[in-house]
Amino acid sequence: MSELEFHDAAQQFPLLSEERLKELAEDIKQRGQQEAIRTLGGKILDGRNRYLACLNAGVEPKFETLPEEVNPYAYVWSLNGERRDLTQDQRYLIWRSCSQRSGEWDAINKRVQKRANQSRSELKKGKPQPLDDRPSTDCGRSSAAPRGVGSTELATASKTNRGTVERMERLQRERPDLAEQLKDGKITSADAMREITTAPHVAQNAGDNEWYTPKEYIELIRNVTGGIDLDPASCQTANEIVRATEFFSQEDDGLIKKWHGRIFMNPPYAQPYIQKFIEKLVSHVVAGEVSQAVVLVNNATETKWGQLLLQHASAVCFPAGRVKFWHPDKISAPLQGQMIAYIGKNVDAFSKSFSKTGVVCHGQ
Repeated sequence: MSELEFHDAAQQFPLLSEERLKELAEDIKQRGQQEAIRTLGGKILDGRNRYLACLNAGVEPKFETLPEEVNPYAYVWSLNGERRDLTQDQRYLIWRSCSQRSGEWDAINKRVQKRANQSRSELKKGKPQPLDDRPSTDCGRSSAAPRGVGSTELATASKTNRGTVERMERLQRERPDLAEQLKDGKITSADAMREITTAPHVAQNAGDNEWYTPKEYIELIRNVTGGIDLDPASCQTANEIVRATEFFSQEDDGLIKKWHGRIFMNPPYAQPYIQKFIEKLVSHVVAGEVSQAVVLVNNATETKWGQLLLQHASAVCFPAGRVKFWHPDKISAPLQGQMIAYIGKNVDAFSKSFSKTGVVCHGQ
């Protein structure tokens, strides 16, 4: 009997432990296979554990072929979403992965966005809001599951709770590698959360990458550079304020694009992205392809990327207060200070403009 491949949707769920698999194989030996193994496109979609147990027991597996129109990710979730061996955290991460692939994730986030817009509209009219509809005061940087608005809906869809949603969204955005290991049952929730709660915030530079630069800072930058040719880490909403001639969104992936001219950059603060964006900027500066650049980042001068940026900066401003980033759906509450690095020849203009916001230091 030739072995069949497993469908990617099936592999969103962890396999049973070796001990549990042996128990299942023994049960199949004694009572036979009670439920068919379901395949889609010639691959096993549901019943990986039954299939492996049959092989171990030396029993010929029984199969059922599903129609081609079946949505594989929605299908496996409907059958396995309430498996008793899953923790709440695993359940959410598995649902999150399946729903993103099935299309449900986008549909839910559209509903969340609509609710958020309605909440803002009603707040402007002075109407009190239910607790679940109040705008977020969470300083986390997750664009998928804003605290309050959306968390309840995501919890209902994933058959978990709001605490699980918010905890796992934090893990997903700060350490997606650990989230994947937790989903697969390779580490415990306690171990995963310990990693992100004990690591120093500045050194780790963890966080959501969706906060936008306030208008007053953009105006100061324009006073120095005379305009912004490119924002390589942006989106349509942010560019309404930045007004760069060209910008690259997350979908565009600015790290693989050509940079040029006068650059403004508020890069993603999570590793390894911030390191890669700073390295790419410096490479274009050294090549003479970037004439001026202004970079707004956390004040993490001890980091590798921070040192690299300072080595090439003509001047740096350390704002007297924390920059209040903005977002249409969230309220900013930054946990640390920032620095604004300038690379270019208009050092005097930079000093004159930014000395109003904080101390300006000149490079070598």
